[in-house]
Amino acid sequence: MSFFKRKQPCAEIAPAAVEVIAPRYSGEELERMVGETYEEKLRLQAKLKSAEAQLEAMENVKAKLSSAEVFAEQCRRERDAETHKREQVEREIKAVEQENQRSRDRQAVLHTQIDKLERNHEARDKDVRNDLVYAMADALIYENGNWSKKRVLDFIEGFLDYVPKEEGKL
Repeated sequence: MSFFKRKQPCAEIAPAAVEVIAPRYSGEELERMVGETYEEKLRLQAKLKSAEAQLEAMENVKAKLSSAEVFAEQCRRERDAETHKREQVEREIKAVEQENQRSRDRQAVLHTQIDKLERNHEARDKDVRNDLVYAMADALIYENGNWSKKRVLDFIEGFLDYVPKEEGKL
């Protein structure tokens, strides 16, 4: 028993006769066509090399532009950092100027108070001197001369103890 059948050669499949086709082109025309094809191939190769060179140049330009973009980004970040530092310094300068202005205002107020106190003190000193002179004049009237330095100093010390002292003055 055979499972596979043997194929019988088929006469129908084989070609009955091979036809010879006459060439459409002459030998010269074929040579010319081959030459043109070869020249076309050379032109296309030259064009391909030119395109590859141009592509390489463009890739170099792209790399340069990429590095320029990186550099520009780095410069922008540095500029932003410097701008931030400058703004911070400007804020600090404004704060110092405001503090300086407050100090000047406070100084002006203190000078005004000092002038007022000096005027009050001058008036008080004038009153104390006048009282001292009047007291000495009264003492001269009731007591006889012979005023020594010691007696004058003792009188002034006694007079100053008598003059009421204000807090923070004299």
